[in-house]
Amino acid sequence: MKKSDIFQTILFISILLFLYSCFSFHFLSLTKKDRLSKMQTVNELHKSDPNILILGDSHAYNAIIMPILGPKYFSFAQGGDNIRQMFLKLDFAIRENKKISYVVIPGDYHVFSWYRNIDKNYSRELLYTTNHVLISNLYKVNQVSVLLRIFFRYAPLSTADDWEKYFFILTKRMKSEESTQTSYDQLSQREKESSSMKRVRSQLGNKIIHSELVAAFDQFIDFCEKKNVKIIVVRYPFSKEYGYYAKKYPLDEVNEAFQKRTCHFLTILNYENIFFEKPQYFFNEDHLNGEGAKLFTGMLKDDIENAISQNSNLRPLLSMDILSQISAIRRGNL
Repeated sequence: MKKSDIFQTILFISILLFLYSCFSFHFLSLTKKDRLSKMQTVNELHKSDPNILILGDSHAYNAIIMPILGPKYFSFAQGGDNIRQMFLKLDFAIRENKKISYVVIPGDYHVFSWYRNIDKNYSRELLYTTNHVLISNLYKVNQVSVLLRIFFRYAPLSTADDWEKYFFILTKRMKSEESTQTSYDQLSQREKESSSMKRVRSQLGNKIIHSELVAAFDQFIDFCEKKNVKIIVVRYPFSKEYGYYAKKYPLDEVNEAFQKRTCHFLTILNYENIFFEKPQYFFNEDHLNGEGAKLFTGMLKDDIENAISQNSNLRPLLSMDILSQISAIRRGNL
């Protein structure tokens, strides 16, 4: 091999390493806030002593204001979480010797869908959990793969998931720069319908019930029963337009999945339509804004504590109008 060839090879490798370093530094800078926020929540859990743990995705994260609930509640909800990640968080809380008596989980229509099942990246859970056996079981990977993921998480952009996340962040940033965020209430009716249709399609399109997530949910239920943790299912509010387009999908399949398991729940609280005539309470099609979250959190707290105090005398309901349900609860008719 000629000296010139060796030099060119070294130069080529050096350029690749330089580019990798630049991309890695950029990726770490873009994800720093995300990493810190995840660890902040874990650190807050260490300092708290809750007996009611709230799990879920961005619906729960945006809809619940923790100071209103008080110290016996703790929200471990995070945008994008699916039932696997919720399971890992409950397991972690119990391993941390937290005396969890009740767990609040989402009963939203997309909870078992392809939209939620597609995310099989457990890297962020490795920031706190050491239960590699449970990860292996939930994600159907061997423990060697889990250990390799632990090793590679210290090397940014060393996995396909990291690159996918990097391009997603870049694309999202470009889109957000191109458009200004408008309050949902300020959109025209046509804009509300258009955005809701797209949102519903992304969440409920393809497969609305994915067997892998249902199986993980059954494992979650078994775990709760072994640990004597009672399950409270909450369906979070969404806009009237979202509800209109959601009806075009087989929602009964989701309702049936929950109804078959009602004997394992303390109660099911369905808030899907409480703000149908209050678009000013929404940030977008299916997320509450600060004002909506404040009202909702107070309502949720009352209903959870009612359910607990009545010791499961509430009938789990999914189809009854929520306003009538709440009224009946407060009159003591249910």
